Amino acid sequence: MRSFLWIPVVALYLLAFPIAGIAADKSATVVMLTWRGATAAETSFIKTLEASGWNVELVKFDAGRNRAALAAFLRENSDVLRAADGIYTFGTLTARVVQSVGLNTVPHVFNIVADPVGTGLVRNLEEPGVLRTGAKVTISLTSVFQTLDDAIDFSSVAVLFDPRELTSEAQYHRVADTISAMGKPVKGVRFVPDTDDVSNQVSILKRELADTDLIFVPAASSFVAHIGRIAEVVPETAVIVGAVEAMVGKGATVAIAADFAERGRVAGNMMISILEGADPATIPVSEVPIEEAKIIIDLDDPRAARIDLSVFKGDVIEIGRFGDAIR
Repeated sequence: MRSFLWIPVVALYLLAFPIAGIAADKSATVVMLTWRGATAAETSFIKTLEASGWNVELVKFDAGRNRAALAAFLRENSDVLRAADGIYTFGTLTARVVQSVGLNTVPHVFNIVADPVGTGLVRNLEEPGVLRTGAKVTISLTSVFQTLDDAIDFSSVAVLFDPRELTSEAQYHRVADTISAMGKPVKGVRFVPDTDDVSNQVSILKRELADTDLIFVPAASSFVAHIGRIAEVVPETAVIVGAVEAMVGKGATVAIAADFAERGRVAGNMMISILEGADPATIPVSEVPIEEAKIIIDLDDPRAARIDLSVFKGDVIEIGRFGDAIR
Protein backbone atom coordinates (compact mmCIF):
# COMPACT_ATOMS: atom_id res chain seq x y z
CA MET A 1 0.00 0.00 0.00
CA ARG A 2 1.25 3.51 -0.80
CA SER A 3 2.65 5.04 2.38
CA PHE A 4 1.80 8.53 3.56
CA LEU A 5 2.52 10.82 6.47
CA TRP A 6 0.10 12.49 8.85
CA ILE A 7 1.46 15.21 11.13
CA PRO A 8 -0.06 14.74 14.59
CA VAL A 9 -1.99 17.70 15.97
CA VAL A 10 -3.47 17.75 19.50
CA ALA A 11 -2.78 14.09 20.20
CA LEU A 12 -3.93 12.88 16.77
CA TYR A 13 -1.89 10.07 15.29
CA LEU A 14 -1.70 7.92 12.22
CA LEU A 15 0.12 4.63 12.09
CA ALA A 16 0.30 2.09 9.34
CA PHE A 17 1.80 -1.28 10.16
CA PRO A 18 1.29 -4.89 9.19
CA ILE A 19 0.11 -7.50 11.62
CA ALA A 20 2.63 -10.33 11.50
CA GLY A 21 0.91 -12.35 8.84
CA ILE A 22 0.89 -15.58 7.03
CA ALA A 23 -0.16 -16.15 3.46
CA ALA A 24 0.20 -13.41 0.85
CA ASP A 25 -3.11 -14.41 -0.75
CA LYS A 26 -4.87 -13.55 2.52
CA SER A 27 -3.73 -9.93 2.73
CA ALA A 28 -6.01 -7.01 3.52
CA THR A 29 -6.00 -3.39 4.65
CA VAL A 30 -8.26 -2.29 7.50
CA VAL A 31 -8.64 1.31 8.64
CA MET A 32 -9.20 1.74 12.40
CA LEU A 33 -10.80 5.00 13.50
CA THR A 34 -11.08 5.72 17.22
CA TRP A 35 -12.53 8.64 19.14
CA ARG A 36 -10.70 8.83 22.46
CA GLY A 37 -7.67 6.55 22.16
CA ALA A 38 -7.39 2.80 22.11
CA THR A 39 -9.49 0.79 24.55
CA ALA A 40 -9.69 -2.89 25.45
CA ALA A 41 -12.04 -3.23 22.48
CA GLU A 42 -9.31 -2.25 20.00
CA THR A 43 -6.70 -4.43 21.70
CA SER A 44 -9.02 -7.41 21.43
CA PHE A 45 -10.01 -6.56 17.85
CA ILE A 46 -6.36 -6.56 16.76
CA LYS A 47 -5.59 -9.80 18.60
CA THR A 48 -8.53 -11.45 16.87
CA LEU A 49 -7.20 -10.37 13.47
CA GLU A 50 -3.70 -11.57 14.41
CA ALA A 51 -5.02 -15.04 15.20
CA SER A 52 -7.09 -15.29 12.02
CA GLY A 53 -4.42 -16.25 9.49
CA TRP A 54 -4.93 -13.01 7.60
CA ASN A 55 -2.03 -10.63 6.92
CA VAL A 56 -3.76 -7.37 7.80
CA GLU A 57 -2.22 -3.95 7.37
CA LEU A 58 -3.80 -1.54 9.83
CA VAL A 59 -4.15 2.18 9.20
CA LYS A 60 -4.92 3.73 12.59
CA PHE A 61 -6.22 7.20 13.36
CA ASP A 62 -7.45 8.64 16.65
CA ALA A 63 -9.59 11.78 16.56
CA GLY A 64 -8.70 12.92 20.08
CA ARG A 65 -12.40 13.77 20.64
CA ASN A 66 -12.19 16.25 17.74
CA ARG A 67 -14.97 15.79 15.20
CA ALA A 68 -13.56 18.37 12.79
CA ALA A 69 -10.18 16.63 12.77
CA LEU A 70 -11.83 13.29 12.07
CA ALA A 71 -13.85 14.73 9.18
CA ALA A 72 -10.73 16.40 7.77
CA PHE A 73 -8.79 13.16 7.93
CA LEU A 74 -11.54 11.31 6.09
CA ARG A 75 -11.69 13.95 3.36
CA GLU A 76 -7.94 14.28 2.89
CA ASN A 77 -7.32 10.52 2.80
CA SER A 78 -10.40 9.41 0.89
CA ASP A 79 -8.31 7.49 -1.69
CA VAL A 80 -6.71 5.39 1.04
CA LEU A 81 -10.05 4.78 2.72
CA ARG A 82 -11.84 3.80 -0.49
CA ALA A 83 -9.06 1.35 -1.33
CA ALA A 84 -9.31 -0.35 2.09
CA ASP A 85 -10.90 -3.76 2.55
CA GLY A 86 -12.72 -2.66 5.68
CA ILE A 87 -13.20 0.18 8.16
CA TYR A 88 -13.48 -0.27 11.95
CA THR A 89 -14.89 2.54 14.09
CA PHE A 90 -15.26 3.05 17.84
CA GLY A 91 -18.37 4.82 19.08
CA THR A 92 -21.52 6.25 17.55
CA LEU A 93 -20.13 9.63 16.55
CA THR A 94 -17.15 8.16 14.70
CA ALA A 95 -19.42 5.73 12.85
CA ARG A 96 -21.83 8.49 11.86
CA VAL A 97 -19.05 10.74 10.57
CA VAL A 98 -17.84 7.88 8.37
CA GLN A 99 -21.41 7.40 7.18
CA SER A 100 -21.79 11.12 6.43
CA VAL A 101 -18.80 11.39 4.08
CA GLY A 102 -20.12 8.81 1.65
CA LEU A 103 -17.81 5.87 2.34
CA ASN A 104 -20.69 3.50 1.70
CA THR A 105 -18.80 1.29 -0.75
CA VAL A 106 -16.30 0.10 1.87
CA PRO A 107 -17.41 -2.57 4.39
CA HIS A 108 -17.77 -0.94 7.80
CA VAL A 109 -17.73 -2.64 11.21
CA PHE A 110 -18.73 -0.34 14.07
CA ASN A 111 -18.12 -1.09 17.73
CA ILE A 112 -19.34 0.28 21.09
CA VAL A 113 -22.50 1.82 19.62
CA ALA A 114 -25.57 2.24 21.82
CA ASP A 115 -28.41 2.44 19.30
CA PRO A 116 -27.41 1.69 15.69
CA VAL A 117 -31.02 1.59 14.49
CA GLY A 118 -32.16 4.78 16.24
CA THR A 119 -29.13 6.67 14.95
CA GLY A 120 -29.61 5.47 11.38
CA LEU A 121 -26.49 3.35 11.02
CA VAL A 122 -28.48 0.23 10.07
CA ARG A 123 -32.07 -0.51 9.08
CA ASN A 124 -32.57 -3.16 11.73
CA LEU A 125 -30.49 -5.37 14.00
CA GLU A 126 -31.24 -8.66 12.26
CA GLU A 127 -30.43 -7.49 8.71
CA PRO A 128 -28.54 -4.19 8.61
CA GLY A 129 -29.43 -3.72 4.93
CA VAL A 130 -26.32 -1.64 4.23
CA LEU A 131 -22.59 -2.35 3.90
CA ARG A 132 -22.29 -1.89 7.65
CA THR A 133 -22.71 -4.02 10.78
CA GLY A 134 -21.13 -4.21 14.20
CA ALA A 135 -21.37 -4.66 17.95
CA LYS A 136 -23.64 -2.78 20.32
CA VAL A 137 -22.38 -1.60 23.69
CA THR A 138 -25.74 -1.55 25.43
CA ILE A 139 -27.68 -4.43 26.93
CA SER A 140 -31.43 -4.94 26.56
CA LEU A 141 -32.93 -2.14 28.64
CA THR A 142 -35.73 -4.43 29.76
CA SER A 143 -33.15 -6.84 31.20
CA VAL A 144 -31.16 -4.02 32.78
CA PHE A 145 -34.11 -2.40 34.53
CA GLN A 146 -35.66 -5.68 35.60
CA THR A 147 -32.35 -6.49 37.28
CA LEU A 148 -32.13 -3.03 38.83
CA ASP A 149 -35.72 -3.30 40.05
CA ASP A 150 -34.79 -6.50 41.89
CA ALA A 151 -31.60 -5.00 43.36
CA ILE A 152 -32.71 -1.45 44.23
CA ASP A 153 -35.86 -0.09 45.84
CA PHE A 154 -36.72 2.85 43.58
CA SER A 155 -39.99 4.51 42.64
CA SER A 156 -39.03 7.09 40.01
CA VAL A 157 -36.38 7.48 37.32
CA ALA A 158 -34.73 10.44 35.64
CA VAL A 159 -32.79 10.00 32.41
CA LEU A 160 -30.22 12.59 31.42
CA PHE A 161 -29.82 13.51 27.77
CA ASP A 162 -27.47 15.78 25.84
CA PRO A 163 -29.46 17.22 22.91
CA ARG A 164 -26.27 17.56 20.86
CA GLU A 165 -25.81 13.80 20.78
CA LEU A 166 -28.39 11.84 18.81
CA THR A 167 -27.58 8.60 20.63
CA SER A 168 -28.29 10.29 23.98
CA GLU A 169 -31.84 11.30 23.04
CA ALA A 170 -32.48 7.93 21.39
CA GLN A 171 -31.46 6.16 24.60
CA TYR A 172 -33.73 8.42 26.65
CA HIS A 173 -36.78 7.49 24.59
CA ARG A 174 -35.98 3.78 24.83
CA VAL A 175 -35.45 3.98 28.60
CA ALA A 176 -38.68 5.96 28.98
CA ASP A 177 -40.63 3.27 27.12
CA THR A 178 -39.07 0.55 29.28
CA ILE A 179 -39.71 2.29 32.61
CA SER A 180 -43.25 3.28 31.67
CA ALA A 181 -44.01 -0.36 30.90
CA MET A 182 -42.90 -1.17 34.46
CA GLY A 183 -45.47 1.28 35.82
CA LYS A 184 -42.92 3.75 37.21
CA PRO A 185 -42.74 7.48 36.43
CA VAL A 186 -39.82 8.61 34.28
CA LYS A 187 -38.68 12.00 33.05
CA GLY A 188 -35.96 13.25 30.74
CA VAL A 189 -33.61 15.92 32.03
CA ARG A 190 -31.52 17.99 29.63
CA PHE A 191 -27.88 18.51 30.58
CA VAL A 192 -24.94 19.73 28.50
CA PRO A 193 -22.02 19.38 30.92
CA ASP A 194 -19.22 20.95 28.88
CA THR A 195 -20.60 24.39 28.01
CA ASP A 196 -20.06 27.86 29.46
CA ASP A 197 -23.52 28.07 31.05
CA VAL A 198 -23.03 24.93 33.12
CA SER A 199 -23.59 26.77 36.42
CA ASN A 200 -27.08 27.82 35.29
CA GLN A 201 -27.80 24.26 34.18
CA VAL A 202 -26.66 22.84 37.52
CA SER A 203 -29.25 24.83 39.48
CA ILE A 204 -31.98 23.63 37.11
CA LEU A 205 -30.68 20.07 37.29
CA LYS A 206 -30.80 20.08 41.09
CA ARG A 207 -34.46 21.10 41.03
CA GLU A 208 -35.34 18.54 38.34
CA LEU A 209 -33.68 15.67 40.21
CA ALA A 210 -34.73 16.56 43.76
CA ASP A 211 -37.57 14.02 43.92
CA THR A 212 -35.89 11.22 41.94
CA ASP A 213 -34.28 8.15 43.50
CA LEU A 214 -32.60 6.59 40.44
CA ILE A 215 -30.69 8.49 37.74
CA PHE A 216 -29.78 6.81 34.45
CA VAL A 217 -26.85 8.31 32.53
CA PRO A 218 -26.74 7.18 28.87
CA ALA A 219 -23.62 6.25 26.93
CA ALA A 220 -22.87 9.70 25.51
CA SER A 221 -19.26 10.87 25.19
CA SER A 222 -20.00 14.15 27.00
CA PHE A 223 -21.44 12.25 29.98
CA VAL A 224 -18.51 9.82 30.11
CA ALA A 225 -16.10 12.76 30.20
CA HIS A 226 -18.05 14.74 32.83
CA ILE A 227 -19.75 12.11 34.98
CA GLY A 228 -18.15 13.63 38.09
CA ARG A 229 -19.93 16.92 37.50
CA ILE A 230 -23.23 15.07 37.21
CA ALA A 231 -22.65 13.26 40.51
CA GLU A 232 -22.15 16.58 42.31
CA VAL A 233 -25.73 17.70 41.66
CA VAL A 234 -27.60 14.41 42.12
CA PRO A 235 -29.42 13.90 45.46
CA GLU A 236 -27.27 11.99 47.94
CA THR A 237 -29.84 9.20 48.17
CA ALA A 238 -30.32 8.70 44.42
CA VAL A 239 -28.45 5.79 42.85
CA ILE A 240 -26.59 6.84 39.69
CA VAL A 241 -26.67 4.12 37.03
CA GLY A 242 -24.14 4.55 34.25
CA ALA A 243 -24.61 2.97 30.85
CA VAL A 244 -20.91 2.13 30.51
CA GLU A 245 -18.20 0.83 32.84
CA ALA A 246 -16.02 3.95 32.47
CA MET A 247 -18.53 6.01 34.48
CA VAL A 248 -18.23 3.94 37.68
CA GLY A 249 -15.68 5.20 40.17
CA LYS A 250 -15.84 8.67 38.63
CA GLY A 251 -19.41 9.50 39.63
CA ALA A 252 -21.73 6.63 38.76
CA THR A 253 -22.67 4.19 41.52
CA VAL A 254 -23.17 1.14 39.35
CA ALA A 255 -23.22 0.01 35.73
CA ILE A 256 -24.51 -3.11 34.04
CA ALA A 257 -22.25 -2.93 31.07
CA ALA A 258 -20.61 -4.69 28.17
CA ASP A 259 -17.14 -6.18 28.36
CA PHE A 260 -15.14 -4.08 25.88
CA ALA A 261 -12.69 -6.92 25.22
CA GLU A 262 -15.56 -9.25 24.35
CA ARG A 263 -17.03 -6.60 22.05
CA GLY A 264 -13.64 -6.28 20.34
CA ARG A 265 -13.53 -10.03 19.69
CA VAL A 266 -17.02 -9.92 18.20
CA ALA A 267 -16.11 -7.01 15.92
CA GLY A 268 -12.88 -8.75 14.92
CA ASN A 269 -14.72 -11.92 13.95
CA MET A 270 -17.18 -9.86 11.92
CA MET A 271 -14.32 -8.21 10.04
CA ILE A 272 -12.74 -11.61 9.32
CA SER A 273 -16.07 -12.90 7.98
CA ILE A 274 -16.28 -9.87 5.70
CA LEU A 275 -12.70 -10.35 4.46
CA GLU A 276 -13.66 -13.93 3.64
CA GLY A 277 -16.61 -12.79 1.54
CA ALA A 278 -19.56 -12.31 3.88
CA ASP A 279 -21.95 -9.45 3.13
CA PRO A 280 -22.15 -6.95 6.03
CA ALA A 281 -25.74 -6.18 5.05
CA THR A 282 -26.75 -9.68 6.17
CA ILE A 283 -24.58 -10.01 9.31
CA PRO A 284 -26.79 -9.33 12.36
CA VAL A 285 -25.69 -6.59 14.74
CA SER A 286 -24.37 -8.20 17.93
CA GLU A 287 -26.20 -7.42 21.16
CA VAL A 288 -24.90 -8.08 24.68
CA PRO A 289 -26.83 -10.83 26.51
CA ILE A 290 -27.55 -9.91 30.13
CA GLU A 291 -25.78 -13.14 31.14
CA GLU A 292 -22.53 -11.80 29.63
CA ALA A 293 -22.80 -8.35 31.17
CA LYS A 294 -20.42 -7.05 33.80
CA ILE A 295 -21.81 -5.44 36.94
CA ILE A 296 -19.46 -2.76 38.22
CA ILE A 297 -20.18 -1.08 41.55
CA ASP A 298 -18.36 1.67 43.44
CA LEU A 299 -18.31 0.65 47.10
CA ASP A 300 -16.88 4.05 48.05
CA ASP A 301 -20.13 5.68 46.94
CA PRO A 302 -22.54 5.77 49.94
CA ARG A 303 -25.40 5.21 47.48
CA ALA A 304 -24.09 1.66 46.94
CA ALA A 305 -25.57 0.69 50.32
CA ARG A 306 -29.00 0.77 48.65
CA ILE A 307 -28.05 -2.02 46.23
CA ASP A 308 -28.64 -5.71 47.00
CA LEU A 309 -25.59 -7.34 45.41
CA SER A 310 -26.96 -10.85 45.90
CA VAL A 311 -29.41 -10.26 43.04
CA PHE A 312 -26.68 -9.94 40.41
CA LYS A 313 -25.62 -12.99 38.42
CA GLY A 314 -22.17 -13.46 36.92
CA ASP A 315 -19.14 -11.29 37.62
CA VAL A 316 -19.64 -8.38 39.99
CA ILE A 317 -16.65 -6.05 39.93
CA GLU A 318 -16.37 -4.12 43.17
CA ILE A 319 -14.14 -1.04 43.07
CA GLY A 320 -13.03 1.14 45.96
CA ARG A 321 -12.32 0.38 49.62
CA PHE A 322 -9.66 -2.31 49.25
CA GLY A 323 -9.06 -1.99 45.52
CA ASP A 324 -10.84 -3.71 42.67
CA ALA A 325 -12.19 -7.21 43.25
CA ILE A 326 -14.31 -9.69 41.33
CA ARG A 327 -16.72 -11.95 43.13
